[in-house]
Amino acid sequence: MTVRKAYAQGNCFDLLTGIIALSTACILIRFFNLETIIQFVRWFKQKCDRTIDQKEAWIIWCTVHRAKKVLWTRIACLESSLAFILLALSKKLSADWCIGVKLAPFESHAWIEVNGSPFQEPNNIQCFTKIFTV
Repeated sequence: MTVRKAYAQGNCFDLLTGIIALSTACILIRFFNLETIIQFVRWFKQKCDRTIDQKEAWIIWCTVHRAKKVLWTRIACLESSLAFILLALSKKLSADWCIGVKLAPFESHAWIEVNGSPFQEPNNIQCFTKIFTV
């Protein structure tokens, strides 16, 4: 079994961790403005020990995406990427949280960057102009 398959299957603790992270992200987005959330993430990011690596990012990504299947609410890119960041920060690992926009037609997107490159994103991510990175 490959490493990716093993982590994609996960266990009950990973699923619970993902559900908590996604629920927290949804609550933060619902009750706080984006500026407050960004300040919160920046504050916790200062306390990180090191930058996340690809293997750790994959584990967190699988955890979040497994949990998305359980929650009965709309989980879009903003919630997923914030949940990813919250899980990484809980392990004192640093990654970049980005939000970007494109025009004609207008669209916004949130994503994670690991070592300066988008993680688990389609190739068309370059059409978005970053409006901020945390």
